Amino acid sequence: MKKLREIRTKIDAYIQTHKPAAFIMWLLVLLFPLWLSLSGNAISFLSGEDGAAVLLRTLLTENYGAFLLGMLLIYLFFGAMVCLWKHVPLAALLTGLIFTIMPTVDFLKTEILKEHFLPWDMLLAKNADSFTTFLSALKIPTPLWWLWGGTVAYLTVLAILRPTLPIAWKKRVLGAPILLGCLYLCTMNGTVRADYSLLGLSSEAPTDQTKTPKTAF
Repeated sequence: MKKLREIRTKIDAYIQTHKPAAFIMWLLVLLFPLWLSLSGNAISFLSGEDGAAVLLRTLLTENYGAFLLGMLLIYLFFGAMVCLWKHVPLAALLTGLIFTIMPTVDFLKTEILKEHFLPWDMLLAKNADSFTTFLSALKIPTPLWWLWGGTVAYLTVLAILRPTLPIAWKKRVLGAPILLGCLYLCTMNGTVRADYSLLGLSSEAPTDQTKTPKTAF
């Protein structure tokens, strides 16, 4: 442990005295939600008949409005968590868990029931035991392991670098509710959701869950 603390102290000192290193560190922080958005959609699309790569490319080129919206939601949540905790690795861990577990559940449900995961499915969690037999026979595809591993590796790098938001707690306390409020408006407010048509999206829940969604996250 003492050796590990010495290494981390040297890393901290190097970042503080070398601006390029500090720039790279904060660039990694800023790109983390983008990685979660890309990997999350890729995980959800693994169950698609056309393949994750084709569906992800279609999302980025033809339905990019949906992708940008999903990415914005992740940035808002991540920013709020950073404001609450100050320490980026903790905020990244929580954000990474949520936005990796959700697409994974979507992939598993699609593989089992041929239906995509929806938020209100969590109300049926009490019936999760009925899926035990299906899950035990389900084969986890290799790309899913790579995507999980990529997120774990990203979190490990952030944990080593230990970036901390250099903003006073009074400003952070104000920032968190503002970002969470924006997140709420984007997901729950009918007026805001009505404007999704500008991005080529529908604010109504799809009636056919077997269709591949324009965006997962």
